[in-house]
Amino acid sequence: MKPGTVIESRFEILVKTGAGAGGWVFMGRDRQSGHSVAVKLLDPHESDFQRFERESALLTEFSHPGIVRYVAHGRIGSRRYLVMEWVEGQTLRERLIHGFTVRESIDVVCRIAEALAAVHERGIVHRDIKPSNIMFPAGLDDQIKLVDFGIARKVGQPSSMTRTGLIIGTPGYMSPEQVLGERHVDARSDVFSLGCILYACLCGRPAFVATHMASTLTAILFFDPARLDLLCPEAPGPIRDLVKRMLAKDPADRPSNAAAVAAELAGVIEVPDSLRRPFQPKVAPYSHQTPLANSFELMTTKTVGDPALRYPNEGAPVFVLASMDEELRGDRSEYDEYHGDEEVEDRAGPVRDIVTHHSGLSAVLADGTFVAMFPAGQSQAEQTIQAANCALELRRMVPLAPMVIGVGDFKPATTVLDRLVESLIEESFRGVLDDPPGTGGDDDTLPIRLDSSLSEFLAEKFDVSQEGKSHYLRPRD
Repeated sequence: MKPGTVIESRFEILVKTGAGAGGWVFMGRDRQSGHSVAVKLLDPHESDFQRFERESALLTEFSHPGIVRYVAHGRIGSRRYLVMEWVEGQTLRERLIHGFTVRESIDVVCRIAEALAAVHERGIVHRDIKPSNIMFPAGLDDQIKLVDFGIARKVGQPSSMTRTGLIIGTPGYMSPEQVLGERHVDARSDVFSLGCILYACLCGRPAFVATHMASTLTAILFFDPARLDLLCPEAPGPIRDLVKRMLAKDPADRPSNAAAVAAELAGVIEVPDSLRRPFQPKVAPYSHQTPLANSFELMTTKTVGDPALRYPNEGAPVFVLASMDEELRGDRSEYDEYHGDEEVEDRAGPVRDIVTHHSGLSAVLADGTFVAMFPAGQSQAEQTIQAANCALELRRMVPLAPMVIGVGDFKPATTVLDRLVESLIEESFRGVLDDPPGTGGDDDTLPIRLDSSLSEFLAEKFDVSQEGKSHYLRPRD
């Protein structure tokens, strides 16, 4: 759309300010009010027009100073448009670069929580609370604007878009429920995301981050962030407790909604002086493992406090990762939408049962990656053998799924996870290129890629071979 174009004899297009896969964003002028506006224009070839219509409809429900103001929406021929107030300023993502004091962190997140409370009050879940969706209007440091309601949903309204392989939310700020691809989430999912923001403001680093998306999602499920009292010792006890509860793996252990969070933050009066911690986006050490139920449902036990399970100080977990999207999807096309998780759960159930039998914890990520973790707490040798036996039993059930095994070391957990994900990607590409590692037998069963740290030990007890620089665990005849 060219500058100077006028929509509905009212909204004049001035300049394009952004573009994405689904369309474009323009700065414009409302001739009726004289105010600047943001005009979102949907690509006419974009099939997901329902998301666009849903955002338009939801924004009409709000009249809150902390939520971007709706102006109008409609169609120009085959093109849909949405007009909102123009917010000139910086995002929280930009503000984090310079850091916040503890007092500033509490005040900023309290304002976000107050705006989000208005969303939750209407039974809506935003589902994408992250720093780039929070604006600071220019010259108004004491105000924020919550933006982008493109994937927001009414509580109880399932997402027809949700399917294995499609991520709803932003890795690093997704709740465990979103990581697992659950179709029904409530306000407590947003509370988890808000907890990630509060943690980032206080500590100057993300709660969960890794190079690869699957690594980040796995960390959200199985690890707690580094302790707040170590990274931000000035944080008062009530704030440390609140962050811990907001980031609980089980939704039942979190504050019920954003209004509850805002009330607790507003009640923190005495805060010591502190330095600003400039944001370091790639730093995310983890403190210890957290058990997760061997299903799509989160377990109801509390976050682990048993020092025997701490990582990396007192042991390291062993992971088995497998690319099972095709097995879980069944006969559906990669692009087919479906309206229930029953088929996926039916196929995942026997796989999870195998991991449970071998004393492991497992989950299927929303992107289709299957993750099994064997926590520290027994001898490293027993733990590794258990994981290898489990992987071989899984291999009999899914003979062609790319699969890798690796053990944590005394580096940040995501270093280990990234290395394993990279190996899994390599094995997946080998399958696509019809260049899988040799089976060493008459059947089509693929060997299991081993992290180099495990190959020597497992070679003493299992059939392990080497191809190039890679080591493989093979089923024995």
